[in-house]
Amino acid sequence: MGVMAKYKNSYLVRLLMSYILLAVVMIGLFGGILYTRANQTVVKEMSQSSSRSLESIRDYTEKQFLPKFEDTYKLMATVMPEMLKEIAYLLDYPYRDNSYIIMTFNQHLKLASLANPGTQNITFYYLKDNIIVDSNYFYESPERSPDQTFLDGIRNVPVQQWFFRMSGATDEGQDAELRRVLTYVSTLPQRAVGEQVKGYMYVDVDMDYLESTLKNMLAPQLETLTVIGPNQQLLLGSLPNEEAAVKAIQRYSTEPAAGFEIKKGKANREVVSYLPESFSSVGWTYVVKKPMNAFFLSANAFKLDIIRGCIALLALGVLIALVVSQRFYLPVKKIVAYIRKQHGQMLPQTSNEYKMIDNALQTLDRNLIYQMKTRRLYDLLHGNPDASKGAGLLHGDSHCVVAVVRTERGSSDEFQRCYEWWPKAHACDYVALNGKDLAFLFYVYQEEASEGLAQVQAHLAEFDSALNHELAFSVGLGTIVTAEADIHHSFKQALQALKYTFLFGGTRMIAYEDIARRQGMQDKMPYDQYQNALRAGNVEALERFINEFAGLVERTPLQIEIVEFELVQLVSRLSEVIIDLDLHEAVISSSDLLERYRKSTIDETLEWLREISLHIAEHLRSRSDNPHSAVIHRLKAYIDAHLDEDISLDILSRQAALSASYISSLFGEILHVSFSEYLTGARIKKAAELLTGGTMSVTEIAAAVGYRNIQYFCRKFKEAYGVTPTQYRNSRPGDSGLLAVEG
Repeated sequence: MGVMAKYKNSYLVRLLMSYILLAVVMIGLFGGILYTRANQTVVKEMSQSSSRSLESIRDYTEKQFLPKFEDTYKLMATVMPEMLKEIAYLLDYPYRDNSYIIMTFNQHLKLASLANPGTQNITFYYLKDNIIVDSNYFYESPERSPDQTFLDGIRNVPVQQWFFRMSGATDEGQDAELRRVLTYVSTLPQRAVGEQVKGYMYVDVDMDYLESTLKNMLAPQLETLTVIGPNQQLLLGSLPNEEAAVKAIQRYSTEPAAGFEIKKGKANREVVSYLPESFSSVGWTYVVKKPMNAFFLSANAFKLDIIRGCIALLALGVLIALVVSQRFYLPVKKIVAYIRKQHGQMLPQTSNEYKMIDNALQTLDRNLIYQMKTRRLYDLLHGNPDASKGAGLLHGDSHCVVAVVRTERGSSDEFQRCYEWWPKAHACDYVALNGKDLAFLFYVYQEEASEGLAQVQAHLAEFDSALNHELAFSVGLGTIVTAEADIHHSFKQALQALKYTFLFGGTRMIAYEDIARRQGMQDKMPYDQYQNALRAGNVEALERFINEFAGLVERTPLQIEIVEFELVQLVSRLSEVIIDLDLHEAVISSSDLLERYRKSTIDETLEWLREISLHIAEHLRSRSDNPHSAVIHRLKAYIDAHLDEDISLDILSRQAALSASYISSLFGEILHVSFSEYLTGARIKKAAELLTGGTMSVTEIAAAVGYRNIQYFCRKFKEAYGVTPTQYRNSRPGDSGLLAVEG
């Protein structure tokens, strides 16, 4: 009947089933003749049948029936997740503070008991308040519970094991009476031991229900089942009156293998099949009795004869059915085959061809709507509202805000699957931007617009907590907008806010309104002093510079673009030293420096640059064997301080008490640059600084850096920067230098 119901709407199968029915009738006529040939295999078939029957009862009891009650806690957590909060609350807090939880918890237990047929009772015993809550009642002390005796010794009962007992708990409205139950005890919190145990949960399974269920698996009025527990305790069925028969049943539990015996019963012989406790995961012994005349067994030869008759009859029926139905069925069959090939995994399994076609059309319709909606959102995010047509995303009474989510662990697809699974998902649409980022469009109703941003932040924080922070994501939030044309602006704001994770670090939720008023750099960083300290190997000055750089970023609300620009300045000065001093192999190449300096946060970036700077300083110190290295660095400082004067090697020789030719050679040996190159470079750099900030004229600046000929100064400046001094000043807004770091 199940096969007929499954395929009743298939034309081809209807015709085939008609001829199969005819074949069954013909097989019945031959069955009486062929049955006599199977008598010789009765004993063998009885053994196999008995074994299958016992194994079926055992597997159902131990692999299906009892495990579903062992997973009662998971069932409650899945169907009614709010019960987890109630259980946790009663474990840690006095119930009298929120006594309504008891009533709600009791109702939930009753629903959980009803959801799992066969449950006699579900009981929670909380040691802290010494209270009992079960599927029917709430007891303020164990003395009031019908299970008082059991509760008094619950600490000594085996946990996570089934055992038989007589329970005093009954259904509502009935007088107290003892009930035969199987009990499974768990500690609270789950699997707690020792002093960690705060309570107990135990599930009582009605033995009458189990017995009734197992009887349904037996042939009615023919087979009887007896189940013996680990300690020769009768669990199901009844024992015979004769002492010898009782001992025989008890003996079955210690047998090394399953088997059967043929014994003389009251009316006729009986087949007694048994499965000893060694074949049971819970230590039970199963015994089934059935009369000999209950076996209607078929032999192999009998089956072959039936198969031959079926083949002969069905072959003719199938041939006629195929010929008749081919004209009408083949077109539908082709359509169904195509649907299964293209969309089989996305459609529910069904044998009804027309239902399958309808499901395919509905699925295609849903996918088309989803793709149109996703495309519409993508176009709105990127400022192309006219690129796609379709229903608007915003209604008259709703506002929206864009949130860009960036996953630190996992992927955007994984985040999307988790969010779709979450039952508290907010009204929104979303689209994956790449493998790590998603853009969410959260809808906020007009009356909640003032608190909409806070609601979205709280919603995402709750989602993060529900995942136990496993995905580790950051969020950038734009401002709330009221028109689809403004969604693009909210998206850009969200992307801008997300950039600030570089400054703030970690997984953060950053709103654009919190970073919109950040300022630019007010103080100019003394990169020349940093560069000089680097060349001089001055570790203390380098540490001081990096610390003050980090402190400036930390205490000043700077724009992210300003911080990135200053980092580029710092890295370019560092790269210049690496190139000038040929440190590519000894420390790091300038190309690797530019590729690797940007870390996930500003703190990590500065710490990495600090290590590189100190490494360079230590390397320069270790390789500087010239005893006049300090003299050259002192002369270098003298040059930097007297750029407006006439400086020559003779002047420097008097300052250092060394010959001019020797000083010239020392410049190339220690600073890896000639005296004239260094002097020109220092003057041009100083001139660039004066052009960037201040109101001095080009002529005044040329004089201030030691150039008396303005045309010569302009030529040298253009050789260095590619533009004239005036062009350089016009292309760079002025700054004022305030921060000083000792070199």
